[in-house]
Amino acid sequence: MLFFHAVFVGEIISALLFLSTAWCCYALLEAVGRNLALLLVLLNLAGVAAECVATAFRLSALQWLASGDPLHGFTFDQAQAIAMLLYRFGGASMIVATLFYGAWLFPLGWLVYRSGFIPRLWGVLLLADGVSMALCFVQLGFFPDHVKWTYPLFPIMFVAETGTALWLLVKGAGKGSLRPAS
Repeated sequence: MLFFHAVFVGEIISALLFLSTAWCCYALLEAVGRNLALLLVLLNLAGVAAECVATAFRLSALQWLASGDPLHGFTFDQAQAIAMLLYRFGGASMIVATLFYGAWLFPLGWLVYRSGFIPRLWGVLLLADGVSMALCFVQLGFFPDHVKWTYPLFPIMFVAETGTALWLLVKGAGKGSLRPAS
């Protein structure tokens, strides 16, 4: 049981760090396009909120079953059914989070592309990542039994997000480079 609680705490901390990442992207790219930079933070915030709701539902399902005596008016089978319902609500909330986690990549990719201080390749890859996440959302929403359809998109996502983060970590934005390219 402790392991599952640790996973939930880790997921919430991860969401907090992801929101912090969006704020850093806003601070870095605000000079390129303030409204788009604000949009990426808002879309990221919506994804983080949906992920936190999903986590709360799944944690509630676990606590419902772990309490031993969920509520006096329910049989064991009813308690299990309610826990499964909460767990499925959590899964549905993560599908919603996928939409927003993909949507924030479009303004981010466009701002990176226009920035001039981050290679345009990373902007193009982030835009492709946004399209990949949108396809994942469609697949999860309409064809949940066909997860393997989106497996080929995972390398695009990994290279775009990890590569951009590593480039910024290693190279940085550069001194005095916070002006949009012409």
